[in-house]
Amino acid sequence: RIITWEEILTADPDILVLSPCSASPARTLSEIHLLASTSEFWKMRCVQRGNVYIFDHGCFSRPGPRLIEGVEMMAALFRNILPMEQDRSRLYE
Repeated sequence: RIITWEEILTADPDILVLSPCSASPARTLSEIHLLASTSEFWKMRCVQRGNVYIFDHGCFSRPGPRLIEGVEMMAALFRNILPMEQDRSRLYE
């Protein structure tokens, strides 16, 4: 189902993760103006604090090693730390 802006604003998320299916992070970044053009987007606390992140959907859409990497990236983001064995350069490819 499609959730409404009212539901999103009521939830008032701490972090917004954008990971559209079939869209690369570069494409998502180039199209973020579509979200930013709505007043509701700017009402979210996470947006006001700069806690909006774009993840490659490939890290979450298929079972396998990339799923583990995706979960580790998200855990690092949520805890504001990186796993010691994780190579930072790979997180932002």
